[in-house]
Amino acid sequence: MRNKKRWLGLALSVFIAGAAAGCGSENVVHRGEPLSIIDTQSDSQSYWSTTQHKIAKGEQVYYLLESPLAYGSSSATPSGAACKGYLSYIDEMTMNKHVLCNKEGCTHRDVDCMAYLDSTYGNSIYYYEGNLYLYRRMSDNQVYLYKIDTKTYQSDRLFSVGEADNELGNLHMAFCKGSVYVYRREGSADGINEDTAALQRYALDGSGQEMIYTHTAIGAEVCGVKVYGDKVFFLDWEVTKDNPVKYKGLFVYDTSTGTVQTVSSKNVCDYTVDVEHQNLYYYVAEEGLYRQQLQDGTYKKVYAAQKGQTELCRISYDGTYLYMDNKMQVAYREEPKEYALYVCDADGNVLTTMNYTKDLSVCFGDAAYLFATENNTVARRIAYIKKSEILTQKEWTVIY
Repeated sequence: MRNKKRWLGLALSVFIAGAAAGCGSENVVHRGEPLSIIDTQSDSQSYWSTTQHKIAKGEQVYYLLESPLAYGSSSATPSGAACKGYLSYIDEMTMNKHVLCNKEGCTHRDVDCMAYLDSTYGNSIYYYEGNLYLYRRMSDNQVYLYKIDTKTYQSDRLFSVGEADNELGNLHMAFCKGSVYVYRREGSADGINEDTAALQRYALDGSGQEMIYTHTAIGAEVCGVKVYGDKVFFLDWEVTKDNPVKYKGLFVYDTSTGTVQTVSSKNVCDYTVDVEHQNLYYYVAEEGLYRQQLQDGTYKKVYAAQKGQTELCRISYDGTYLYMDNKMQVAYREEPKEYALYVCDADGNVLTTMNYTKDLSVCFGDAAYLFATENNTVARRIAYIKKSEILTQKEWTVIY
């Protein structure tokens, strides 16, 4: 499968910075307990944005969760329930879009379509080992995990992940070694009351569950969960009314030992891992992009933040280029001087800046394509740029 990262027989070591990470020095070896990242065949797809998950990579296709208005259908079912949207897919070779429905004679305009989703479903779509996964709120006020087989289109309800005490858009997931890791981004929705941020593991076969991490504070939230090898990385924030973001650090859960460790106690707003070259990249608020060598623990700043422009960035790595999206400035500070998506080399040098406005939200992407969603149309269509043309192509291609 092209969407799977296969790093076989590789073991990496990352030295946990802990309290020493706050010293602000560059090229300093941090000596602590080593964290071994054992490579496995991974379908975690950690190159996607954790906040824009309306697209997922499958077997030579990209799956989408689209607005019903993209198909001209009614926004309500006969029973009165609003339509969430339709499942569709893009062929990786042709980049043509199709509805995920093989029902003979279907017009893809109503509730009878196999791809139809009513408003009880969540806003995000995920792919893992041949299946699509979505959240769904049921009449008992429980949120259930649903699995859709991409070969048969058969939909199955798996298990509850808790009560629907907030918008499903705040509920996210990541996958590792046959388990789904569930977390809620609730702090930013309130910011005045005490919340308990939590990361919880559920075995996909229903054999068990466990609480991985909790943190209780005003506006507490676990976010940015990504999987690399056998490790589950995550961020811990406090988002309050008076202080937009208080960063608690970058953490990692070891699936082999069942322990949580601190990777960095800096004000990390996003991160990504280059497993092949054994580098961890993390973006520190108001400071910039750091690269930490996993085997010896040395780190240095490779890109300095620009005031009012790149004080906060979301980042991704596709095996060749690093991507920095400065739209995060809007969510937690103020609008940047200029919306920008920076394409960088492994040393943090900016190679090009993509055409990018507030009407687009970047989803990042795999080694083949960079994706974004439209914000200025009711259909919220998908746009893309080929990675092979990333340094020369400035215009996005919209898929209709």
